[in-house]
Amino acid sequence: MAAVLCMSVSCKKQDRTTVVFGTVKDDAGKPIEGVEINLYGENGVLGSRNTLLKTTKTDTKGEYNITADIPKDYHSGDLIWTQNITLSEKYTSSKLYFNGNETRDCCSVSVGQKSQYDLVLFRK
Repeated sequence: MAAVLCMSVSCKKQDRTTVVFGTVKDDAGKPIEGVEINLYGENGVLGSRNTLLKTTKTDTKGEYNITADIPKDYHSGDLIWTQNITLSEKYTSSKLYFNGNETRDCCSVSVGQKSQYDLVLFRK
């Protein structure tokens, strides 16, 4: 009976490898280098408890890529763009794209999935 249940529900260990990638560019399509992007693990109600899991920065092409094996005590991830003074002095607003579609919902990441978040910053 346990073997049948195991086959129907899947007793395999869930792959918790999570990939988040994308670009940060300005409204003219020019890449923005050095933007810090942080991936947090969420394990509380409504994201009330989170822990920094990985940090990266955009490269010369404005691209970033984070791959993390999310520990099992986290139910999801959250991507946070760190704004620095230089960025807030140059840019007034932004548009966010999730998997190619414009969105206002930033930036939940599903465990074991691949997600693309692209950010476009508009100059003052």
